[in-house]
Amino acid sequence: MKISRVTSQYNPNSLNRNNVYAAQTSFEGFRFPTSSQFLTPIKRGANKLFDGISKYYTKPLFESPVAVWLSKQDKVGQIVNHMQTLGSFIISGMYMLQTYRNNDMHEERKKTLMVNQGLTLAASTLGAYTIDGALAGLWDRKVALKYAKEFLNDETFPEKFAKYNEKLKAEFLADAANAGKKFKPAIVGQYVSKVVRNPALSYKLGGLDILKSLAVFGTVYRFLSPVAVTPIANWASDTFLHSAKKESKNAANAETTSFSSSVPIEKPEISKFISRN
Repeated sequence: MKISRVTSQYNPNSLNRNNVYAAQTSFEGFRFPTSSQFLTPIKRGANKLFDGISKYYTKPLFESPVAVWLSKQDKVGQIVNHMQTLGSFIISGMYMLQTYRNNDMHEERKKTLMVNQGLTLAASTLGAYTIDGALAGLWDRKVALKYAKEFLNDETFPEKFAKYNEKLKAEFLADAANAGKKFKPAIVGQYVSKVVRNPALSYKLGGLDILKSLAVFGTVYRFLSPVAVTPIANWASDTFLHSAKKESKNAANAETTSFSSSVPIEKPEISKFISRN
């Protein structure tokens, strides 16, 4: 690193003869060597590593049927939902497999724990999609619409969006092929993408949609599931999985009791054990 130093200078034109400029120090950045015998093997290894990741991980992942199907989804929030669900199924499946392979755990405990994990996963997934779908319309009206109006600085944006949906509804009802079908209005993101054509706003609206999906699924899987779903899963497991065994055990106990009560018990007579002189 090179350090150049500027020495103090006296200003004769100043009214104050004692005024002296402070010393100033300037720094030049240290240049890291771009080529050396030491770095060559590291660069070669890094290139091979990145090529391997691209060939054996990135390319198969993006060309997989799941990735192709997700790329055709209109709503980016749905893609996030599906990916979160897939991750939850993988994690829960690993837990269930680990429970199944645990040889130190009692068989009844294994079954109970696996049933609880499966029921919790199913209930959480159903609840997450249900809540996310129920909040979609409210989120679009209260959040996305207001954000688009502020972003475009257009107070008439809500009226324009409403007229656009009225036009779509009229065209939908005029088509005989749609007889008996329910009209589904466009969301703000679709209107911005097709009519307003503002890429920056479309990008931000997609981010808001992702935020909503992450909040809903994260709350359900990480909070509602342990607090609300797990006790229900435990009750269902005890009710439907172990009820038959409890009934059979109670029946066996009742049968043993009835058998012992029906057989006469011969009481010992003390006189038989006392020797007569």
